[in-house]
Amino acid sequence: MVRLFLFTLLAAACPAQDHWSYLTYFGGAGSENIQFMTGDGAGGTYLAGETSSVGPPFSDESPGYLSVSAVFLARLDPAGQLIFAKVLGYGSASALAVDAAGNAFFAGNIRVTNGFTTPGVFQPEATSAQAFLAKFAPSGEKLFATYFGSQNGVQTRSMTVDPDGRPIFCGNAASSAVPLTPSTLFAPEGRNQSAFCAQLTADGASLVFSTLLAKPTPVLGAVSFPNSAVLLPDGLLAVAGATYDPAFSSHFAPRPEEPGRSLYVAPRGGPFLNLPKAPWASVISVQTVGNEAFVGTENAGAWVSPDGGETWRQLPGSPPGPLVAHPLATRFLCVYTVNQAFCSRDGGSTWQSNGIFTGQITLVPDPRYEGGFFVTNTQAFSRPNYVALAAPPPPLPLREVPQWIAASPNGDRILAVVSRGLLLSVDRGATFQKLSDNIFRAAVAPGDPNRLYAIKAARLSTRESRIIRSDDGGVTWSDATPDEPFTFIRDLIVDPVNADTLYLLSGPAAAYRSTDAGASWHLWTPPGLDNIGVLSLHFDNRDRIWIGCVQSADGFFLKLKMDSPEITWGRMLGGAGISRLRADAAGRLSFLGATFGTDLPVTSPSLMPRTRGSASFIGVMNPAGELESLRYIGAQTNAFDLSPDGAVHLAATAVPADLGEIEDVRGSFAGGASDAVWLTLSPTLDHITKAVWLGGDAADSVTAILAGPGESVRLAGSTTSRNLPVTPSAQQPKISLYEQSLVGSDGFFAIALR
Repeated sequence: MVRLFLFTLLAAACPAQDHWSYLTYFGGAGSENIQFMTGDGAGGTYLAGETSSVGPPFSDESPGYLSVSAVFLARLDPAGQLIFAKVLGYGSASALAVDAAGNAFFAGNIRVTNGFTTPGVFQPEATSAQAFLAKFAPSGEKLFATYFGSQNGVQTRSMTVDPDGRPIFCGNAASSAVPLTPSTLFAPEGRNQSAFCAQLTADGASLVFSTLLAKPTPVLGAVSFPNSAVLLPDGLLAVAGATYDPAFSSHFAPRPEEPGRSLYVAPRGGPFLNLPKAPWASVISVQTVGNEAFVGTENAGAWVSPDGGETWRQLPGSPPGPLVAHPLATRFLCVYTVNQAFCSRDGGSTWQSNGIFTGQITLVPDPRYEGGFFVTNTQAFSRPNYVALAAPPPPLPLREVPQWIAASPNGDRILAVVSRGLLLSVDRGATFQKLSDNIFRAAVAPGDPNRLYAIKAARLSTRESRIIRSDDGGVTWSDATPDEPFTFIRDLIVDPVNADTLYLLSGPAAAYRSTDAGASWHLWTPPGLDNIGVLSLHFDNRDRIWIGCVQSADGFFLKLKMDSPEITWGRMLGGAGISRLRADAAGRLSFLGATFGTDLPVTSPSLMPRTRGSASFIGVMNPAGELESLRYIGAQTNAFDLSPDGAVHLAATAVPADLGEIEDVRGSFAGGASDAVWLTLSPTLDHITKAVWLGGDAADSVTAILAGPGESVRLAGSTTSRNLPVTPSAQQPKISLYEQSLVGSDGFFAIALR
């Protein structure tokens, strides 16, 4: 405690740049992703996440990097200096908690290796990859490690510890993969999915209880995610999360109104209408050929409508992924995943694999040849590939596979991106001429072959990409860059009847529109759609626009009596997902979540402007389950914590447009793709009292925040910036990521005084 007191005095007397009293990088030669942070009870900090580094800070080996990620756990002292950092094995991290003695409980999934588990634990053996739970002393000694469940069947998502030091963890799983106690609320049903909560003894030797939280669902993709769990003053366990299962809440809370589905269509200028009455997942591709419509989904296979969307049928055996039909003969169909193509020659009755490719691929119908599909590949300099379901056509005169390609409806003009150079053919692919360098995507205005739009990509960050326009077929170009923030450009679509109207799909699921040829851009909310998580956009030949959206989740809250499991209370929040949960001494629940919708039961105006497709929100619920407050935040908010005085501390990843008008803004945006921001709210959520920037010249994101001990606030996250304002006492003053690395990040850890 004396050390913490002296450190606090030093920090107050010598504040660092950007108002941070301590700031350090954390990482090795590979990439680090700090996902979880918790206090150790003595002023120190545990960090956990994933790494691809070999050597420091995890071992004394020579610096290097792994080809796959491993899970790590580290502990810092109150001054931010490293006590230990260790890699547990190849896998992924999912939860972190600490008991009253400062022992850390760490959960995730890990590749099974000899010597990982300890003697006498609940499940000492497993095969392949499996969920695990491990306990570590403050010194770094492994106190126990156990597997939990059967192979690849269990995913833990949240964890807390009771006053007796017994870990409670919740997650989702194939119901038969979860070890259950006789008191389980629901019986397992094979591979059907369900949420669960379980508790082990403090030594990891046996189960205290383990129960499914809902009847297992046979619906593909109807998964429920218990993202956060906290113990309440009355001894009950509060669990919150997101569910895609329409029957999840049937036994403890009324079902919310049916959320917006994920496929809509509208005539030009008209309202958007919900089309199907089918178990849709997120719609990731839409295509029409004449009156036929073809839809690819994230986890419900491929679907086709013979009558323009009036009726639908699922194609048997079709995998999830984008679906493309050949415009010359729609019996030729292909679905592609990240690096594999599955195709059908009989309209989807049977499917076969058409190859496994190195690099992420897409398939584009070749309008010159029946049954022909171009294969694009994100891996530069890979060999050309083509899928020919009928007679094979002559190859394109390209020495490498295009990273992107598009053809006019009759195939006479072909645009291709090869090693980020934009090429054009006006003779059906016989020859190509180069138009521009460093291009990511391009689009031709229908009806005006001289009007081209392209995305000029930056080396590391597509947020820094530029939209450029040519009115002379690519001879000269002018700037048409969006003036709204975006995280990643996925596609660019030109309105088929108006060359000045174009749409940009960016980030996970945001859409922007420009009606003045790119002079200005605005976040686009299609009229009549509450779910605006736009994944795909398509114009058909009947002057209609089709929108494929993210499948709506419902948020849920429940209270669980644990000794003899019983759900005593439950509430639902339609069209949203809950990611974080906190409880105060009176049993009030504060929660953080995100939605693509616009119709949550908010109680006050947004705390910040909404500049993206998705929006974060924060709310408070009283012990009886009545909503006291709910407000949109606007910025991408990843974590929050409550200080003893009731103030709310948020950790957000943002650019200046996200913050809007906040009176007390400390520091400034450092540039690059994004910065981390620490936001402080009043206990009543009335307003943001303070915002503090933290960032450098590249991409910075924050994933965890802790309010305490005392007047301190701690933040952790990931960065690719090489000029963070580190403090003189930093454990690691420079980024360790190899200079030649084009992807990856280091972690960072920061302390400030409130």
